[in-house]
Amino acid sequence: MCALYIKRRKGLPVIIIEHQDKVGGLYASKSTRWGWADQGVHIPQLSGVPELDELFFRSIPSNDWQILSGSRKDIAGNFFRGKLNAGSLYPDLRELPCEQYRACVGELFLNLRVKRSDFKTSLSLQEYLTCRFGSTAAKTVFEPIARKVWRRPLEEMSPWAAKLLHLTRLVTHDSAMSNLLKQSPVLDEIIGFPEQLRVPENTFINSSPALYPKKFGLSHVVEGWVRELIGLGVSILTSTEITSMNDNNNTSLSLQITSGGNAIETRIEPSTVLWTSPISQLERLLGVKNTALPDPSIPHRVVHIFTNKPPSTGPLFWFWSFDNDDCFIRISIPHAYCPAVASSQTFQVCIELHLPSILISDDDVVTMVEHQLRNQGIITKDTQILGHHIQKGNRSYLVPTIKNCNAMRQQRHEITLSLPNNILLANQDIASGVFFMPEILRSIFPLLEQI
Repeated sequence: MCALYIKRRKGLPVIIIEHQDKVGGLYASKSTRWGWADQGVHIPQLSGVPELDELFFRSIPSNDWQILSGSRKDIAGNFFRGKLNAGSLYPDLRELPCEQYRACVGELFLNLRVKRSDFKTSLSLQEYLTCRFGSTAAKTVFEPIARKVWRRPLEEMSPWAAKLLHLTRLVTHDSAMSNLLKQSPVLDEIIGFPEQLRVPENTFINSSPALYPKKFGLSHVVEGWVRELIGLGVSILTSTEITSMNDNNNTSLSLQITSGGNAIETRIEPSTVLWTSPISQLERLLGVKNTALPDPSIPHRVVHIFTNKPPSTGPLFWFWSFDNDDCFIRISIPHAYCPAVASSQTFQVCIELHLPSILISDDDVVTMVEHQLRNQGIITKDTQILGHHIQKGNRSYLVPTIKNCNAMRQQRHEITLSLPNNILLANQDIASGVFFMPEILRSIFPLLEQI
């Protein structure tokens, strides 16, 4: 998208350098014998920057997109206390035992007198949640979720973790009472609506829509961009590694291209480098001391199960699993947001899960996933498993602890100090809360305008 914007708007010569054998990253769908498989649920949401958002419609014509807006923009739920909640993304306090429910709701209202904390000012996830909802909800609802998803207590987690997992509201009452309470701007920030498909339309007045191709597979979006880039004369160098960045006052890059087992050295001298990859790769190039993350990642897998019947998930596009009875973190249901997935009567469920050990085989993971899906009632006993696909990548899950975020912040600081003026960082920055695509695009746009 950056390359296309620069080429079309500025008319400058552009080269894309890609380490993988094809471009696309998380938008690079995989072809399986049962159909395409995206790498988890990725439903592009417009950034609100018209100059960048219109690039989506350069990739695929307007008529070939589904525009998801209003209450159907992102239909998400959660599995909480043994029950699939299709009404809201947020934990529902009404599922708690009566005394716990009363204690949580009582503290939530008493807490309105406390100055509201935010992601930037809170010292930990525990402080953020306690100030927002009260200590009972933090301990009863959110502590088990943190242990499940990150295997860490709340006090060790960065407050940005709440944003990553959407732990910003709680469902407290039925629709009528929730609608009444949410008339207060203060309560609106912390109370979730229990029936997302019936949310009042005025809620979405200032909300940018999402979109997904009518033809399943985000690779089709990437392919559209690639076609236009090539047509505009942009060079795309795949399977390419930058091996040094140290000549001519750090403006000349030495590129090592592997082709047919032969290494070919090529040197280019760009006026500007827009770095969109993880900055850890820059440490070696700039000679910056490697900043290892103190808290280890969690063994992780992304599994696609293909079935002959749709899962029992209603209209949900995806949902979090907050319970400790399974290994699931997030489950997505592609046919819910792209009906074309089920055109051949083959349905797909994508499961992102944590594992007790990285050594567990893929076959054992598939067996475990099938058992847990049936146990939760996500797929029925008579549903046939037609096949499965496990992604080769995504085998570890970064834990956004306070220590890890501090290390990443220090890493970025050290790299910035060593960074030549003509290298611009345009990437994810978890330690500052920039990790969703619309946020990344908004942060990149001012940099693009500088070029």
